[in-house]
Parts: sequence; structure tokens; C-alpha cells
Amino acid sequence: MKINLTLKNKLMIISVCLCVIPILIIGGVSVKKFHSFTQKTIEKSFNSLEDQAYSLIRTGLSADIEKINPLLIRAEKLVAAFANSPSFVRFTNAEERAIALAKNIANQKIDGLIKACNIQYEMTSEKLDQGLYAIEFIAQEKKGSIYLSTNEFFPWSSINPYTDEVNEILVPAIYVGVEKIDKVYSYEDQFAPIVDDVQEMTGVNSAIFQFVNENKELLRISTNIQTIDGTRAIGVLVPELDENGLPNPIIAALKKEGEYKGLTCENDEEYFSIYKTMYNDSGFMIGALYVGVPSKDKNLNQTIEQSKVSPDGTTFVLNSDGTIIFHSKDEYKGQNIVSDFKIEAFTELLENKSEKDVNFLFYRFNNLLHFTAYIYFKPRDWIICVSDVIEKFVEKEKIKAHEVLKKEVQNIYQSSIILIKNKSYQVFNNIRLINPKGKELLSYCKGAFHNDLQNRSEDQWFKESLYIEKGNFKNYGVLISEVSGEEILRIASPIYDNDQFTGIIVFDFDWKLVKRIHLSRVYARTGYSFIVNEKGIIVSHPEFSVKDHKNLCNPMYGQLADITRQQMINGKTGQKRFQRNGVDYLIHYIPLHTSQIKYSIAATGPVKEFLYIANRIKEDSQQELKGIMRFILLSIIFCIIISMVIGFIVSKSISIPIEKSIDFASKVSQGDLSQTLKSKNKDEVGYLLSAINTIVLTFRKIVKEVTSNSEKMGSSSESMVDIAGKLSLHSEKVSEQTGSVTETSEAMTKNISMIAKKIEDVDHSVKTISKNTETVSTNIDLMSDAIKSMSSAMTEVGENAHNGHELAANAVEMANKTGETMSQLSIAADEIGGVTQVIKRLAYKTNLIAINASIEASSAGDAGRGFQVLAKNIQDFAEQSNRAAEDIAMRISSVQENVSKAIEDITGFSNIIKDINFSSDTIVSSVEEQIQAADEISSNALVANDSLQKIVQSMSNLLRDSNDISFNISNISIGAVDVSQSIKNVSQATQDSHKSIKEVNLSALELDRLAIDLEKVVCDFKTK
Repeated sequence: MKINLTLKNKLMIISVCLCVIPILIIGGVSVKKFHSFTQKTIEKSFNSLEDQAYSLIRTGLSADIEKINPLLIRAEKLVAAFANSPSFVRFTNAEERAIALAKNIANQKIDGLIKACNIQYEMTSEKLDQGLYAIEFIAQEKKGSIYLSTNEFFPWSSINPYTDEVNEILVPAIYVGVEKIDKVYSYEDQFAPIVDDVQEMTGVNSAIFQFVNENKELLRISTNIQTIDGTRAIGVLVPELDENGLPNPIIAALKKEGEYKGLTCENDEEYFSIYKTMYNDSGFMIGALYVGVPSKDKNLNQTIEQSKVSPDGTTFVLNSDGTIIFHSKDEYKGQNIVSDFKIEAFTELLENKSEKDVNFLFYRFNNLLHFTAYIYFKPRDWIICVSDVIEKFVEKEKIKAHEVLKKEVQNIYQSSIILIKNKSYQVFNNIRLINPKGKELLSYCKGAFHNDLQNRSEDQWFKESLYIEKGNFKNYGVLISEVSGEEILRIASPIYDNDQFTGIIVFDFDWKLVKRIHLSRVYARTGYSFIVNEKGIIVSHPEFSVKDHKNLCNPMYGQLADITRQQMINGKTGQKRFQRNGVDYLIHYIPLHTSQIKYSIAATGPVKEFLYIANRIKEDSQQELKGIMRFILLSIIFCIIISMVIGFIVSKSISIPIEKSIDFASKVSQGDLSQTLKSKNKDEVGYLLSAINTIVLTFRKIVKEVTSNSEKMGSSSESMVDIAGKLSLHSEKVSEQTGSVTETSEAMTKNISMIAKKIEDVDHSVKTISKNTETVSTNIDLMSDAIKSMSSAMTEVGENAHNGHELAANAVEMANKTGETMSQLSIAADEIGGVTQVIKRLAYKTNLIAINASIEASSAGDAGRGFQVLAKNIQDFAEQSNRAAEDIAMRISSVQENVSKAIEDITGFSNIIKDINFSSDTIVSSVEEQIQAADEISSNALVANDSLQKIVQSMSNLLRDSNDISFNISNISIGAVDVSQSIKNVSQATQDSHKSIKEVNLSALELDRLAIDLEKVVCDFKTK
């Protein structure tokens, strides 16, 4: 019989099995193994009690060695490594490092200042070039040619800025085009041509200079450079010789090269300047154009002032002769650094200026050793200097190096910690740095630096340390510290800077740590361990210390002395029995080696105590076995209860949401999308229910949107069917109207042919009359008959022309109506095109909704397969709707093209009919004139003999008019043929449009059917 268990029961059974079975297996195996182990252990302990005792001792000693030996080796390596620390080199080489650091900082400052100067100079040069271009453009191209007046002169009081000498001179006026360069002193109230134009355009100061003598000395006649009182600095002379009596470089450059570019003094202020010669139309030098920018830059000066090596340092600028141009102290500006400050070292600096490399100068000033880093900046003739006191740097570096060294010593001390029985202990008791003369430079003892530093030059261990080779260390063994008075293991290592001996680093290892490690282990009840050195002296013992100087090699220790002398101090491992005071002891010894000193560690204890331990082990193992059995049994019972409770809770939390999900899925499969699942779970089941809700809400939204879109598409398709019907009616009307127009045009063509024939008869009659005018006197009766016949023919021509005029008017009216109908047909086609775009958008949106629904259904797995089929059907309908809309759009486009062609043909046809109508009006008026002329001829026939000449003239006019009528009739006939052909083309286009409209109507009906099918697909779903 098959048992059907619910999911809840299955989960409970699984929970119980998962908890109980592993416990039963592990507990059973553990109990069995533990029982077997205890039996074997007890059996072995009784069978080989002594071996067990040795094993215990050996194990304890090995464990102690594993802790002690690495600790000692680590201490030795740490001392050797710390001796190579760069902190010592930094401390001993503080002065060299300070100088190197100061140079490096100064070098960086100089580099930064040079870059700032170059940037400022490049910007200034670019600004000067712009100003020069502007003043040349304005002066020589915009204003016109430059020339000197031959009849107009200006008196000037020229001022030599070097000597302050004033000379009265008379110079010709300068014209630029038609504009004269006048004396303009006021800066605020008067505008100076050219120079003020340049300043407005570029912001550059400018000036115009005029040569005043054969030495080519320049006079500033116009400028926007201001004097102290705010007026323009004109009337200033640029002399041939400078203040030193040497050739003025400005005048020399203008004579030789036509241009000077460099630093100049303009109105007692330094400028970056450009002078360029100015020529008249004859190529004669008449002066110079000038542009300049003040060299003083606040930002650059601030940068120079802030570029110090240290807050106490200075930055200053010299020129080539040693004069201080810039200094943070204003009282130093203008003084000479060699002659005024008596610093002869700067003489070398002034003689060896370098533009590429930063050089350094060391000198004493105010009893302090200074250094200066400098470089030459040629464009401004600057020697940029960065200076500071080197002794301050050395002192700071020594303090800093000392602090770094102290910090490193602290870090080593604080990081050298050992954990013994969950308690931390510092490894080192004292760390000292001693110079080669024995003076303690640093002493760190028990977490604090000592200021009471001693001289250890007389200590034996220090004297031995002086002979330690570079990279090595020396272990002095266990000593009593002269600082703390405690037992320590002293290790020392020399400190070298390259090959120079600079000191000794000394570490005092706290020997109490070794005692705490091995004395914390007790063998049996009263057994203990101890350590002897290579001489047999006890260095660690529970009762003795190094101060006691106990040597176990002394024969007073009996058998133990023999073991120590023959085995232990020789580095051997072994075990023996010995007697002391009538008691048997066991001893096991193992060598304990450092890199330089050999120790031996041993453990001993009474033999009888080891047997007691074996019996106690037996009793304890039996008690432990019983306790383990009880614990395992209680654990199994407890786990069964807990697993059942957990299984019940877990199964309930899983089964209930699943049952709700099944019921909910059943409703959804029947089309009910109006409900959602409710769950407060935050686990995977809750996420599953939330995902199902998301799917249902998504499909609910999709169904609503599909329903809405299908209704919109159905409405749009119905509208398109109505519009297609209207198009069909309009196209039938157009077809009928074009048929009527065709018949009318054919009738008009026939009438025009008859008119042409009658005109030919009239022409023939006129010719006959003209021929018989020579014999008018004898044939007057025949002429009268001919005139009557002609009058009758002209009457018929007039009637036919009038009929043609009416037909042409009717044709114009029908063509206009046909054009209006075709326009309405084009508007209707555009409306259908708009509806088609709406259907395309609905189909595209429906397709997107179907794709999203398909994605959601795929992510839902099996639960979303039904929705996936629905989404596929919706997507198929959307694609069919889209194809139908595109087909309709293509047909509408064809209709629109045919309608456009028809409108063009009808427009041409209308224009031709209008021409025919105009020609018909001309024919009617001409015929009426002919009839009137014929009546006059008939009335005057009785007096033909008297009016023969008038008749001849009238017949000539009649012949000319008949020729004109014949020509117009020919044109009308050709136009009628073109009209007939155009009407046929319009009729054909109308028929094509009517056929396309029928196809549009069929596509609209198909789209309406698709909309109805889409509504049927989604109507089965309940969303509210």
C-alpha cells in the first residue's frame, strides 16, 4: 500500500533525520574510539610507566624549547636588523641630510619661480606683439600714410631723463593721413589719436616718437603713459648716450636693426618695451612707434615673496651688478649686496651667472652660516636667489632624526610582545644607543626614555663590543642589568654608516620571560625544569638565580653533577635516573642553542609521582566516558524535539504559501487577474509570491493596455472605412465630371472645326470681292449678292463663336469643380494617412507590450507559460496590424500621387480653356466687326460708284481680319486637342485613384477584423 505524505510531513521527517542520524553516528563512533583509547592508554601506562614519564618530560621540554628558542633567535635577529636601520644613519648624518634637504627645497622653489617668470614674460611678450600689431595697423593702414609737415612746426621743451637737462627745440608736425599729431597733455579730458586707440584695443601703453636731430635722438610727442600728476608724459627725450655716457641701446638698435625689444625705463618705471622705426612714403625714417607693459607684476612679486625654503628664509632678486631689486624687507631694496652688505661671496655669483643650472653659495652673515640657491633670468636681467640659515636646518634635522629614532625604538619595544598564559609581556627590558666613545645617546627602559644617560666606556662588555665586525652581533649571555638590577640576556650590534663605525645598539632581553615559559610547566606533582649554561651554571631555576652562581658540575650534587658534566654541557640529549637524598628521580635533558651560546634545558621529578598520574588518568577517563555517554543521549533527545518543532514551523511556513499559490494560479489560469497574493514573508517563498504578484500585475496592465489599444484600433479602422467610402464617392463624382468635361471638350473641338471651315469660306468670299472690285461698276449686282452671302456666313460664324465661348466658360467652371473635388480627395487621403500612423503607433506599442509580457512570462518559468502564449498571440496580431497599416500607407501614397497628378492636369486643362475662352471672345468681337462692315458695304452698294475707293479699303481690312480670325481659330483648334488629351489623362488618373481607394477600403475592413479578433483574445481576462 502506497503512503502519500504531505509536504509538511516530509519536511518534518527530513528535519528529524538530518539532526538525529549524524548525532547517532558521530556519538557512537566517538564513544567507541574514546573507550578504546582509554583502555590502551591505561594498559600502556602500567606496562611502561617509566617510558611514559620520560615521554611526558620530553614533550614538555620540547614544547618549552619551541617557545624559548625562536624567542631568543628572534631577539638576536632583531638587534642585527635594527642596527641597519636608516634611522641611525639619518641621526648620525643629520647635518649632511639637512644641507641636502635645504638644497632640494631651494631647487624646487627656484624651478617654480623660473616657470612663473617665463609664463609672465611670455604673456607680456604676446601682449606686446598684439600692441605692436595694433599700433602699426592703426597708424599705417587705417589712418593713412605718415609724413612730416613742411610748413607747420611745433616748439618743444625736451627733457633728458638721465641729466634732467631741458632744451627748447622746433620740430615739424607729423600727420597720419589727414590727422595731425597734436600736443595732448590731459589724460582724462582729451583723446590722443592712435595711442588711445591702441590702449582701448589691447590695454597696452603706447607712444609715438619723432627723430629730432641727425643723431636720431627721439622725442616722445604722443603717449598714454602718465606722469605722477596724471598728465601724459610727452616731451621726453631718448638721448643718444645713456646715464653712463655709453651709446643708448635703444638708439643703436633702431639705427642698426630698426627695432629694439627689451627692458626700458619709462617715466621712472621699468617697462617691457618695443621700439620700431616709423617711415614716410619716401622710405625716410621720421620716428618710432612704441608699445610697452610695466614689468612690475603684483602676482609675480607675491609668488617670489612666498617662495621661501622655510618661514624664516628669504627670497630676493639681484640685477647683474648686485643691486637688490626685490626683497621682503623694503629697506634692503636698492642696496648692493657686495658693497653695502660686505658679502664678498656674491662676487663669484655675479661673475658666474647661469641660465640653465641652479647653483648654491654658502657664506656667513650675522655670525650664522647661510646658503643661497640662485639662477639667472636673462630676459629681465634678474638673479633670482632663495636663501636661508643652514644651521637652523641642521638643528631641525637633528631633532627630527632623534624623534624618528625614538619613535622607532618605541615601536620595537611596544611591538615586541609575547603572550604567556593569555597575558602579554614585553620582550626587552632596556634598549640603548651608545656612541663610539661609550656615551649613551638614548636609553629606553621599561616604556620610558631616561634622561640620566651614562658613560659605558669602562664596562667590559662595551669594550668587547668595539671589536664586533660589521653586520654581526654579540650575545653576552645572562647578566644582571646595571640599570634595572634584573636578569637580562644582553645582545649588542655595531652601527656603521657605509664603512664608518658610528655607535652600538644594545638590547637587554628580559630573562624572566624564559623562566615564565618553562617554570610554568609542572612535571608530576613536584617536578620542575631548569636551564644551565655551557659552564654548568644555573641560569634559570625555580629556587636559584644567576646571582646565586650555582654550578651543577660541582661534585656535591653527586650523580646529577656527573650527568651535567658528561652529558648536558656537551650538548647531548638523553634521559637517566639518579638518586638524591634517598629519593629516585627521573631526568630528561635537551640542548637549547642560540647562535652564539649553548644552553641545556632539563626536567626532573620523583618516580613515584608519575605512577600516581597514571592511576589518576584511569579514573578520570572512566568518569569522562560516563559523562560523554550521558551527554550524547541527552543531545539526541533534545535534537529530536528541536528538529520536530523546527520541521513543523518550517513546513508550515513553506506549505501554506505554496497552497495559496496553487489556488491563486488556478484562478489566474481561468482568466481572473483581479486578485493578488498577500505575504509578509521576507524569505525566498515571499520573493516567489512577490514575483507572481508582479507577473499578474504586469499582465493585468498588459491586458488593459491591449484592450484599450484594440478599441482605439477598431475605432480608427472604422474611421478609415468611412473615410475610404467618402473617397470612393468623391472619386466617382470626379470620374463623372471628367467624363462630362471630355464630352464638352469633344463638342467644342467639333464647333471649332466648323468655325474654321466657315472662316475659310469667308476668306474665299473676301478674296473674290477683292478680285471683282476692278469691275465693280459692271458687276455691282454680283457684289451685292456676295456681300449678302458673306453677311450670312459671318452671322453663322458669330453664333458658332458665341456657342464656343459658352462651352469654354462651362468647361472652366467644370474644371474648377473638378479641381476642388480632387483637393477634397487629397485631404481625405491625408486623413487616412494620419489614421494609418495612429494604427502603426498602436501596433508598435502593442508589440512592445507583448514583448515585455513575454519577458515577464519567461522569467516566471512554468507559471508564466499561459501568459507567454497570450503574449505571442498579441504580438502576432500587432505584427499583422502593422503590416496592414503599412500596406494601407503604400496605397494611400499611390492615391496621393495620382491625385496630385490629376490636380496638375486639371490645372493645365483649366488654363488652356481660359486661353480658349479669351480667344473665343476675340473671335466674337472680330465677327461682330465683320458683320457691321458687311452691313455698311450692303447699305452703300447703291452708291458703289461714288465710294469705290472706300470699298477697296474696307475689303483690304476685311481680308486682314479674316486672316487674323483664321490664325486664332488654328490656335484654338490646337488648344482644343491638348484639352481633350489632358481630360483623358485626368479621367485615367481618376480611375486609378478610384481603384486604389477600393483597395484602401478592403485593407481598412481587414484592419477592423484584426481589431475585433484582438478584443476577443483579451475579453476573457478579468482585471477588476
